[in-house]
Amino acid sequence: MAQFCTLPAIQRPAQIQAALKDQLAFLDAQALTIRRHLNALSLPSRLPPEILAEIFLIQAALTREAHLDRVLVFAPFSARVGSYYRWIHVAHVCHYWRDVALSCSEFKAFMAFESWTVPDLVQYASSASDTWCETWNGDHPLTVVYHQNGDNDCRRCSDGAWYTHSIGHRYLSSHLHRLRRLVIIIETDDGTRELWKALSETAGVLESLRIGLRGEARRYHTEDFYSRLTLPDLFDCRTPSLISLTTSYVSYSWSNPFLCPTLRHLEVNAHPGHLPDLDFQMFITALEELPHLETLVTDCLPHVGSLPFDKVTSLPRLRMLRTTTTTGRAAFLLFHIRLSSSASIHLDLQRSDDLPHNNSVLELARALAETIRDAPLRVMSWSVPVSGATLRSSTGNEPMNSSSLKAWAVTNATPGDLWVSKPDVAPRLTIIQDTIESTKTLLSSVDLAHLDALHIAGPMPAKEEWMRTFAHASNVVLLRVTGRVGSSLGTCLSRLIKRDDQGIPEFPLPRLQTLQFVGMRFEPLPSSRDDIGSTAFGDCCCDYCEAPGDDPLGSPGLDLQVLIGGLRRRIELGGSDVEQIEFLDCFHIETSHAGLRTVRLDGIDPSHTRYDRLS
Repeated sequence: MAQFCTLPAIQRPAQIQAALKDQLAFLDAQALTIRRHLNALSLPSRLPPEILAEIFLIQAALTREAHLDRVLVFAPFSARVGSYYRWIHVAHVCHYWRDVALSCSEFKAFMAFESWTVPDLVQYASSASDTWCETWNGDHPLTVVYHQNGDNDCRRCSDGAWYTHSIGHRYLSSHLHRLRRLVIIIETDDGTRELWKALSETAGVLESLRIGLRGEARRYHTEDFYSRLTLPDLFDCRTPSLISLTTSYVSYSWSNPFLCPTLRHLEVNAHPGHLPDLDFQMFITALEELPHLETLVTDCLPHVGSLPFDKVTSLPRLRMLRTTTTTGRAAFLLFHIRLSSSASIHLDLQRSDDLPHNNSVLELARALAETIRDAPLRVMSWSVPVSGATLRSSTGNEPMNSSSLKAWAVTNATPGDLWVSKPDVAPRLTIIQDTIESTKTLLSSVDLAHLDALHIAGPMPAKEEWMRTFAHASNVVLLRVTGRVGSSLGTCLSRLIKRDDQGIPEFPLPRLQTLQFVGMRFEPLPSSRDDIGSTAFGDCCCDYCEAPGDDPLGSPGLDLQVLIGGLRRRIELGGSDVEQIEFLDCFHIETSHAGLRTVRLDGIDPSHTRYDRLS
């Protein structure tokens, strides 16, 4: 019988492709397992979950606050906003981080009701949305952002049956007892009445409340006084746990119940007023009901009424007072409050509309003198603008080019540690003004007898005139100058101010011992001037450099011989001798320093080191 051999079956290409795909899937799964093992061995994946969860909570809070600041500051017109849930991206880093984030109930206890970024599932029927919210939030105290906006071009926003805000109203109303932090942003007036009704019950655990206007609502409600949006008495007039309140562009009475005794932080921005003739008096009276207040920030102090008012409110726990206002209103406020000696006062001053400018400056000087009496100023820094104009940053909050005065009372920090951009110790007094004239008037009227260290930065006009401002600062032992102000320092220090009754000459800073020059350009020797191009002096764009020789504000640099001559003349006329001079980060310094008792270049004694030239 014949035998037939069987040939192996030929696989079709589709079968081969399927087998290869299965093999790739198997290898991908193995690679994923290996990557997870590698990640598990890294330091971030070995952090205990409770520490990692705390980091997530801090990051989420910072991300949300930064996003809210952008939403409220940069949008005077209606516009779409980014997602309120970007903070959740931290859970996308790795499998372990995701598990930790999703297991942290406080991390998930956040809801945002806003037409563009609210999760789609919330648009389903009410039972489904409630189920979703409960599953996501659990029973932990809540953080809720209610952003009342809309767009007629958006089907979801214009659909009345599933309108996002109606779901938000119901959610707020049913969860008021769990709200810990609440942010309300009103961009359209549609639904505002229903919102106030939803907030009519007691919020027993509410700790932070922020209310602001944006876009269309801001434009309409800030057109004039009568179009303002006035807040009603919310939460059944009971917020027993409220510690932080921030409002922007909304009006309310200063007797509103949410100005409760538990408040520690109060920030009032662009308050349009409530009762113009009585607002300031009511504001001072309201502060008396806030014994635990620690920070007070406002850019809209009320108008000073014509009625007599002599009430003085004590704020013993206030650590920071920050206000942008006119000089007259700042003076009125300081006259009617009493602060502790450790409180930090920040005044961003504008020209007064309540009193003639010179009178208001003098009134403010009297108020400041009274305020700092218990903690005299010891260290001071005064930075002046390069030009007379004052520019503002893009946010409109911080002046970019204005007279900035900072002063500290008794502190353990050295002056060098305080004269930095962000010192660890907050200044006792900070004054920002458009020009230096008002600052000079204030300084002339404030007690500087206890001042030990002084820093002056920038170009000072009239050369010696600025030094007369510190004629009564008789105990200064350290003077630091940065930039153009140092070019005429030798003349300033040797200028005779006056003679006393016995004919003894009086000089600026009579007990001065140490001079520090920072960031100065010194005039080069004649033999080397030809080697210095125009970029060294004529075309520099920095704020504190010396101008060309024909510029009335400065010279091509400081001649050390002129400085030495001025200090010698000071001694010959009976003035004190400067014991030490230091040069820090300066340019074109010649090492010839005959006539100076002690010279240090960037902290080094050049007599012990071989220097030919620093440049």
